[in-house]
Amino acid sequence: YGVFRYGDIEYKTASIKLICVGDGINVRSFKELYHTVKAGKPVVLQADVIDDFGIIDGKEFYNESTVDKIHTTYDDTYYENIGKPEDATVKILLQFKNDLYGNGFTINASNVTMKLDETGALMADALFRGPLNFVSMTESAASAVSVKAQDNICYALYDNASVRNVKLYGCTLTADESGKYEISDLNYVGTTVEVLGDNVSIKYTRIHNGRINLRAFGHIDDPDREITVDISNSVLGVAREFIIRMGSNKFVDCPAATDPNSFTATRLDGDDSAVNFPVQKNYSEMTDEEKAEYDEKFIKTYVNIKNCVFTDAGIFAVGIDAHFSGVYLAQGKDIFKGGAYSSFVSSWYDLAKTSYGAKLTFE
Repeated sequence: YGVFRYGDIEYKTASIKLICVGDGINVRSFKELYHTVKAGKPVVLQADVIDDFGIIDGKEFYNESTVDKIHTTYDDTYYENIGKPEDATVKILLQFKNDLYGNGFTINASNVTMKLDETGALMADALFRGPLNFVSMTESAASAVSVKAQDNICYALYDNASVRNVKLYGCTLTADESGKYEISDLNYVGTTVEVLGDNVSIKYTRIHNGRINLRAFGHIDDPDREITVDISNSVLGVAREFIIRMGSNKFVDCPAATDPNSFTATRLDGDDSAVNFPVQKNYSEMTDEEKAEYDEKFIKTYVNIKNCVFTDAGIFAVGIDAHFSGVYLAQGKDIFKGGAYSSFVSSWYDLAKTSYGAKLTFE
């Protein structure tokens, strides 16, 4: 039992659940955190990792050669089109392939991600420089016309990772006297948490201060695999764009890829017997059996959110992507009045696709 006191209120007995992590490693510094995560061991935080984040033996650890990198799991057609597939690279600061027990402590990546000078401009040595382009009018990241894709990642979660009772911050962001945040300062800090594996659990946790707070788009190794993310009793907020952004990295080619005159219902990969998307019936009107069949055929990403609080989104609280595309981006075919985008943006072609669905459940 326990005794809890707050002012004049006293609870003399309460139920306490203790979690014993037999193979866990106690962590009190960034150096210990980094090596424990790198070894794939469970982390048990015993102190905040804020001031020394990214610092090992008194020196800045992260640079272009030491940071972990992956090829984007998102559609990289644009980079293939411009002949620079190697540029479609995402950086990851910490890759959690085992559990994280926070004991209420904080991990804050601000030393690495918040590289703005006094004018708000990005410093020359900044490691994170904003998200990849899905499409762009120019090769410049500061292009006036572009659609953004996957971003750099502060904390990546892989298969069967469980996160409990921790504060995960992309950076430090302070509210003004009226409680408002300057969220444009979050332009380059990346995604705070990205789920790259299946069966991921997040409980009693705060995820704050990112361009995206949490992103889930499927499995890093195989876009055909389904992933499930369970988030409960947590607070997510202060995002430049979306608190939750979700979708699928598994894409379906439109029939127009082979027949520019056909823009009928998109079909699954395969021969002529492939099944059309059942657009004739709303999901809410399906029977339980029909919903189960639909989910099995068309859903790749499941995110379940229970007893959580969302706060301070720059654009929307939730974004569920279908894949930015359209008939004008299909192989540069001049099939409609006005021509295709490729007639004036040569790098925008072969992009007409849709993606498998993502299913969000709030409780």
